[in-house]
This record gives sequence, C-alpha cells and structure tokens, in this order.
Amino acid sequence: YSCALQRDILLQGRLYLSENWICFYSNIFRWETLLTVRLKDICTMTKEKTARLIPNAIQVCTDTEKHFFTSFGARDRTYMMMFRLWQNALLEKPLCPKELWHFVHQCYGNELGLTSDDEDYVPPDEDFNTMGYCEEIPVEENEVNDSSSKSSTEVKAEVSPQLPKKSLTNSSTLTPTTNNEAPIP
Repeated sequence: YSCALQRDILLQGRLYLSENWICFYSNIFRWETLLTVRLKDICTMTKEKTARLIPNAIQVCTDTEKHFFTSFGARDRTYMMMFRLWQNALLEKPLCPKELWHFVHQCYGNELGLTSDDEDYVPPDEDFNTMGYCEEIPVEENEVNDSSSKSSTEVKAEVSPQLPKKSLTNSSTLTPTTNNEAPIP
C-alpha cells in the first residue's frame, strides 16, 4: 500500500502486510527507513484523520510505540485488511493462501486488474467464507462514506477493541492477563 509514515517529516513509502507483520519501507533521497511491527505486539489500531479533517490515516500502537500512517488512497479497505490480519494473528489462526487471496479479491475485486486471460489468474470462490466470519464489505465502510458525512447518531466508534494482553509464563504458554490501564489516546 502506498502511504506515508509520520515522523519528524512525512516519509512517503510503502506498507506491506503479511500474516504476522506490518512492514513499512521508505527511500527518500537515499535515506532509507524500515519499520517492522509484529501483529501480536499491537495493542490498538484506529482510523484517524490528517489535520483533523482528511480521513486518510491509520494509527497503530504497541505497548511502547505509536506509528501514524497517512496518505492512504483507500484507508478504509487498508484498515479492514490490517484489522483482520491483526485479529487472526491474535487468535493464532493463520490464513491459508486461498483464504488470503479470497480476502484480497473481496476487498479489491476488479481493481486488481486481473482477467481470466492472465495465465496465473485464480478465480475467487464465491462460496468461500474467508476466515470463517467474513462478510461482504458493509456499505457504511465503503470509501465514498466517511464519518464526517454522517450525523452524530450514525457515526460508529472507529477504535479497535481493547484485548487482554498476553504474557509468557514459565511453562512457555501464553496466558491472558488483565489490563486495567486506560486506552492509549
């Protein structure tokens, strides 16, 4: 995904998603920036606005860092992909390649520019239910809509739910711990 990472200056680059990682790479005048965030380390993920007006940003927070990605052309679809990959990582339910392809095709459809004439084209399986709980993209999350065009009664919270943090015990198994801290603003 083409986007920018907000640091001291705006670093234009690309965001890469995998089943376990969010990675960002930028090369501005040979000044390289590489950021990797493990999905399981993320505490919150929120849709944000640039300059309190433009709905084109996503903030990702870990226990120790905040990363503000902006300048997305399709912020809502990018957020949906990031959020679902994050949830699957937390649930330790990796996606098989077919599930991932179906999800990408569901989000981007004809925008992928693929046709059945392409030798590596794989048609999406219409009966396939991605990740066991995937549905069609609701109208309120399409790119043409944003919370600034809705009345206050229609606006839904765009903050991800606070999940219990996990810690390692001596037996090397993950156990949830309670999180009584206030959410990161």
